[in-house]
Amino acid sequence: MFDRHVGIYGICFIGDKVLCIKKGKGPYRGMYDSPGGSMEEYETMEETLKREFDEETGLKIAKYEYLTTTDKKFEYEGNTFHHIGIFYFVIAERYDNLKIIPDGHDSEGACFIKSENLNSENCSPLFLEVIKNINKYDKRLIVNEKMNFAFSEAEKYRNYFIKKNHSSKIVTSTGNIFEKFGNFFTEKYNIPEVSVFENSSLIFDIEFLSVYFWSVKKNIFTREVIEKFKNTGGKLNIFGARDYMKDYYFGNYEEFYSMIKSSDEEMFQITLDFFYGDKSTEFITEKYEELYKIIQMGSD
Repeated sequence: MFDRHVGIYGICFIGDKVLCIKKGKGPYRGMYDSPGGSMEEYETMEETLKREFDEETGLKIAKYEYLTTTDKKFEYEGNTFHHIGIFYFVIAERYDNLKIIPDGHDSEGACFIKSENLNSENCSPLFLEVIKNINKYDKRLIVNEKMNFAFSEAEKYRNYFIKKNHSSKIVTSTGNIFEKFGNFFTEKYNIPEVSVFENSSLIFDIEFLSVYFWSVKKNIFTREVIEKFKNTGGKLNIFGARDYMKDYYFGNYEEFYSMIKSSDEEMFQITLDFFYGDKSTEFITEKYEELYKIIQMGSD
């Protein structure tokens, strides 16, 4: 007997880890596989991808791009089984609500596994083939390796804040405020973000880590506070709601102070950019918490 199965699947990375489900039934039972499945009546491939990805992992897809199509033939329970996989590269909206319990259908739970730990003994053959040849299929993923590095950095900072008893989660951001990083990133990629406090977070770009505060009241901007910002070792950018994308940089800080005070804005957004390649986690987080305390004091 001959059986053919066509599935739509999503490949999702965080750092060097790839999103997997543990198969609960079928020829790959007990093995790692990519989230996905068969098309339902009237569905497009993209609709199937989003539905299956959500059902099996609990994650919503923010971005997706076609990756590759591949197939395998093998014997299963005395039958010839032909499996065709259509794979998409996927970025999720957020990663902190992963469904680790069985979905009641095909998945025994989702998890992130280091891709180097997947092999022919524990992984479905189509999924393994795609993972082992990932850069061959899409040269854009070479750039994504740098984004994955940023995700790894975000995870490091998240763990640091958790150890300090702060509530912290990794989300992704494509906020317009970061168009200064270039449309290439805001249109094609989600920028990793660690949300830590109620009105602040860390945003990761390939080269920069930005400490980002929003809804900052005008009364924070005293000479003393500006001088403290100036000495943090980063580059300060301030954006007003109507003066959108008008940057105020440190030069003559008296002139800077005068510009802020003469503005009719009442609320501002602040980013402080660090080149984090040569900065330690401890250095950035200490500056981050120092600035957060300054803003809280100035915003009472």
